[in-house]
Amino acid sequence: MITVGLFALAALMIASQVISRLYLGYHWLTDTLSSVGLSMMITALTIAVDTHLTARVPELAQDPGPTTATGDLVR
Repeated sequence: MITVGLFALAALMIASQVISRLYLGYHWLTDTLSSVGLSMMITALTIAVDTHLTARVPELAQDPGPTTATGDLVR
């Protein structure tokens, strides 16, 4: 619940910054939208790379056991 609140607060702060920059005439709408879009792409890329580097692949469910040099199972 706290996480949702923090994300909502962050989104509200970003939206207020975009609106204030438009209102004050510092940027055009295309500038602010492209800035938000670029930051979302960078965030998504960072999350994807981090997930790829830190995700653990589960081992095989059953270990087939030791094999010989020819690949035959030793039983």
